[in-house]
Amino acid sequence: MQFSEWLLPQLSKSSVKKYAEAIDGPLSEWAAGASIVHSPLSSIREPSEFRDISSKISLLPIFIERNARGHHMYSSALSKYQQYLDQGGSASSVVNNLKPNAKNRLIDCVSDAGIDVSDWSDFTG
Repeated sequence: MQFSEWLLPQLSKSSVKKYAEAIDGPLSEWAAGASIVHSPLSSIREPSEFRDISSKISLLPIFIERNARGHHMYSSALSKYQQYLDQGGSASSVVNNLKPNAKNRLIDCVSDAGIDVSDWSDFTG
Protein backbone atom coordinates (compact mmCIF):
# COMPACT_ATOMS: atom_id res chain seq x y z
CA MET A 1 0.00 0.00 0.00
CA GLN A 2 1.34 3.39 -0.95
CA PHE A 3 1.59 6.18 1.61
CA SER A 4 -1.20 8.20 0.00
CA GLU A 5 -3.50 5.15 -0.04
CA TRP A 6 -2.76 4.55 3.63
CA LEU A 7 -3.65 8.18 4.44
CA LEU A 8 -6.97 8.26 2.55
CA PRO A 9 -9.23 6.80 5.23
CA GLN A 10 -7.79 9.25 7.79
CA LEU A 11 -7.65 12.55 5.92
CA SER A 12 -9.25 14.58 3.17
CA LYS A 13 -7.93 14.14 -0.37
CA SER A 14 -6.44 17.62 -0.14
CA SER A 15 -4.48 16.78 3.01
CA VAL A 16 -3.35 13.45 1.57
CA LYS A 17 -1.98 15.24 -1.48
CA LYS A 18 -0.17 17.83 0.64
CA TYR A 19 1.45 15.25 2.94
CA ALA A 20 2.53 12.98 0.06
CA GLU A 21 3.94 15.94 -1.87
CA ALA A 22 5.76 17.18 1.24
CA ILE A 23 7.48 13.80 1.67
CA ASP A 24 8.48 13.48 -2.00
CA GLY A 25 9.13 17.19 -2.53
CA PRO A 26 10.50 19.72 -0.07
CA LEU A 27 11.35 17.32 2.75
CA SER A 28 13.32 15.04 0.41
CA GLU A 29 14.99 18.06 -1.19
CA TRP A 30 16.00 19.59 2.14
CA ALA A 31 17.34 16.25 3.37
CA ALA A 32 19.32 15.72 0.16
CA GLY A 33 20.64 19.28 0.27
CA ALA A 34 21.95 18.67 3.79
CA SER A 35 23.45 15.29 2.70
CA ILE A 36 21.12 13.42 5.07
CA VAL A 37 19.76 11.23 2.24
CA HIS A 38 20.59 10.60 -1.39
CA SER A 39 17.16 9.38 -2.51
CA PRO A 40 13.55 10.44 -1.90
CA LEU A 41 12.23 9.89 1.61
CA SER A 42 9.47 7.73 0.17
CA SER A 43 12.10 5.13 -0.78
CA ILE A 44 12.88 4.50 2.90
CA ARG A 45 11.14 1.36 4.19
CA GLU A 46 12.77 0.80 7.58
CA PRO A 47 11.01 2.60 10.47
CA SER A 48 14.19 3.00 12.54
CA GLU A 49 16.12 4.43 9.59
CA PHE A 50 13.34 6.92 8.87
CA ARG A 51 13.14 7.91 12.55
CA ASP A 52 16.85 8.84 12.52
CA ILE A 53 16.54 10.76 9.26
CA SER A 54 13.38 12.53 10.40
CA SER A 55 15.04 13.77 13.58
CA LYS A 56 17.93 15.19 11.53
CA ILE A 57 15.56 16.90 9.09
CA SER A 58 13.63 18.51 11.95
CA LEU A 59 16.83 20.27 13.07
CA LEU A 60 17.42 21.95 9.71
CA PRO A 61 16.90 25.74 9.77
CA ILE A 62 14.79 25.64 6.59
CA PHE A 63 12.57 22.96 8.14
CA ILE A 64 12.10 24.94 11.35
CA GLU A 65 11.21 28.10 9.43
CA ARG A 66 8.85 26.50 6.89
CA ASN A 67 7.25 24.20 9.44
CA ALA A 68 6.38 27.18 11.68
CA ARG A 69 5.07 29.18 8.72
CA GLY A 70 3.11 26.18 7.42
CA HIS A 71 1.32 25.45 10.71
CA HIS A 72 3.43 22.33 11.38
CA MET A 73 2.41 20.61 8.16
CA TYR A 74 5.96 19.32 7.56
CA SER A 75 6.35 17.81 11.02
CA SER A 76 2.89 16.26 10.60
CA ALA A 77 3.92 14.76 7.25
CA LEU A 78 7.04 13.24 8.84
CA SER A 79 4.97 11.89 11.71
CA LYS A 80 2.37 10.36 9.39
CA TYR A 81 5.06 8.73 7.25
CA GLN A 82 6.65 7.32 10.41
CA GLN A 83 3.29 5.87 11.46
CA TYR A 84 2.87 4.40 7.98
CA LEU A 85 6.23 2.65 8.22
CA ASP A 86 5.62 1.54 11.82
CA GLN A 87 2.42 -0.16 10.68
CA GLY A 88 4.27 -2.05 7.96
CA GLY A 89 3.21 0.14 5.05
CA SER A 90 5.25 -0.34 1.92
CA ALA A 91 4.98 -1.24 -1.70
CA SER A 92 5.83 -4.84 -0.79
CA SER A 93 2.65 -5.10 1.27
CA VAL A 94 0.68 -4.59 -1.97
CA VAL A 95 2.44 -7.61 -3.47
CA ASN A 96 1.67 -9.67 -0.36
CA ASN A 97 -2.01 -8.74 -0.66
CA LEU A 98 -2.05 -9.97 -4.26
CA LYS A 99 -0.70 -13.42 -3.44
CA PRO A 100 -3.39 -16.08 -3.73
CA ASN A 101 -4.45 -17.62 -0.43
CA ALA A 102 -6.45 -20.47 -1.93
CA LYS A 103 -6.17 -22.81 -4.91
CA ASN A 104 -9.45 -22.21 -6.70
CA ARG A 105 -10.41 -24.09 -9.83
CA LEU A 106 -11.07 -22.00 -12.92
CA ILE A 107 -14.65 -23.20 -13.08
CA ASP A 108 -15.25 -22.00 -9.51
CA CYS A 109 -13.81 -18.55 -10.27
CA VAL A 110 -15.92 -18.18 -13.40
CA SER A 111 -19.03 -19.35 -11.56
CA ASP A 112 -18.33 -16.91 -8.70
CA ALA A 113 -18.18 -14.15 -11.33
CA GLY A 114 -21.82 -14.94 -12.18
CA ILE A 115 -21.30 -16.85 -15.43
CA ASP A 116 -23.36 -19.95 -16.08
CA VAL A 117 -21.00 -22.93 -16.24
CA SER A 118 -23.66 -25.68 -16.14
CA ASP A 119 -22.74 -26.94 -19.61
CA TRP A 120 -19.00 -27.12 -18.89
CA SER A 121 -19.34 -30.73 -17.77
CA ASP A 122 -20.14 -31.61 -21.41
CA PHE A 123 -16.74 -30.35 -22.60
CA THR A 124 -14.36 -33.09 -23.71
CA GLY A 125 -11.34 -30.97 -24.70
